[in-house]
Amino acid sequence: ISFPATAYKDGVLNMDAVVQLTIAKDGVVKDARIVKSSGQVLDAEALRVARMLPKFHPGLNGGLPAESSYTLAFNYSVNKQQ
Repeated sequence: ISFPATAYKDGVLNMDAVVQLTIAKDGVVKDARIVKSSGQVLDAEALRVARMLPKFHPGLNGGLPAESSYTLAFNYSVNKQQ
């Protein structure tokens, strides 16, 4: 995760972004979207990271692979050193 300098306010970054995504039957992340915004710059970073996640073991329904939803919270809290 990278923190653009424009994301800091008064040297402190303390925001939350929440991404909802779908794990496909083959375990690939798809349909990632922001459900709680932390501003355009950090939302874009949260989506970038969510889309880079490795393959998951898919959920099962009746013993067969099935799509499943997952919510991922990004809690940004950093003190920028002067």
